[in-house]
Amino acid sequence: MMTAGTSGRDEPFVARTEHAGGAFGPGIDRCVALLRSDSALHYVAHYTGRSLDFTVDLLDAGRPRGPGREGGAGLRDSCQRVSRHLTFQLDEVNRDLAEVRSGALIRTVLQGRDGTVFGFSVVPRQYLIGIRFEESPTDPFRSPLSEHPEARKADQAMADTVSALRATVRLLPQNAGGWLTEDPGSGQPDNNLPGPVPDNDLDPHTSGDSDDWTADVCRRFVRPTGLQYAANFRDNQAVFTLDVLDHERLAPFFTQITVAARRKFYANLGRQFSFIAGQLGRIVRPVTGGQLERVALDVEQGAMYFYRLGPVEHLLGVTVDQSVVSQADDSMARLTVELSRQARPARR
Repeated sequence: MMTAGTSGRDEPFVARTEHAGGAFGPGIDRCVALLRSDSALHYVAHYTGRSLDFTVDLLDAGRPRGPGREGGAGLRDSCQRVSRHLTFQLDEVNRDLAEVRSGALIRTVLQGRDGTVFGFSVVPRQYLIGIRFEESPTDPFRSPLSEHPEARKADQAMADTVSALRATVRLLPQNAGGWLTEDPGSGQPDNNLPGPVPDNDLDPHTSGDSDDWTADVCRRFVRPTGLQYAANFRDNQAVFTLDVLDHERLAPFFTQITVAARRKFYANLGRQFSFIAGQLGRIVRPVTGGQLERVALDVEQGAMYFYRLGPVEHLLGVTVDQSVVSQADDSMARLTVELSRQARPARR
């Protein structure tokens, strides 16, 4: 049973379950501070296992605005259903990703035209879910989704809050999103990270139709120090894949699994990703509206990205380097925009 706290018109609304006693007080205070700040978030929920601990939201404060947003209790119930069902599904996805030996799933971003849902792991089987609504629909083919200013701000605010929650139990940050190794204002990696690799030093591995119209575009975005794998799938079959996983700079990432095994895993994941995105999309549709346009699955060592290109076409991208997770995501978003500009209108 949930017990509701009081909130003013411009103050976050807090509700907690009966079991969420004093131990959750610091977490509630952190989330209240999160929504009081300029975080661009409208709702957060904290779960232990599959049990809701508390929620904090701004749904009584005249936000979010936009068509069809009734606000208040009705939208609050909808957000709670979304967050509860998402925690179930994230457990399943986490198990599916164990095979690639890149660590646990620590951050999930599900972005549609009407909103974005964030799922962060605080400690194993404990989640902080964040929701942001858009006032007007975003267009994934006009500007890079990962660089949407308000969604990016919400993502970084969630990561900071999760790091603070981990600190209360004496755990270090996980660098979810790679935000700790990027200057958020510059959009560029930290100067201490390896620099770009000259084109003449690249010898990418390719498979599929190298004459496909997407191939040359993908080559411009794949680098050992950023997005390291890109593939185009149509009707859940790989049309073209390109990667630099064999590059000498990435050798330390392959002490537990071979490059060939990772390629096989990513190929299988790409074939299944539209199904995975469909499952996740049905859960979060009350927030995101329509189909998911962007999915980021951030593990302890790198991330995997899904970007929708059309009804039966999507991109899969990968980085195995946690320090460049946000840069690789930006490369995928820009790649999507570039491909959409060259595509026939019928593909959209």
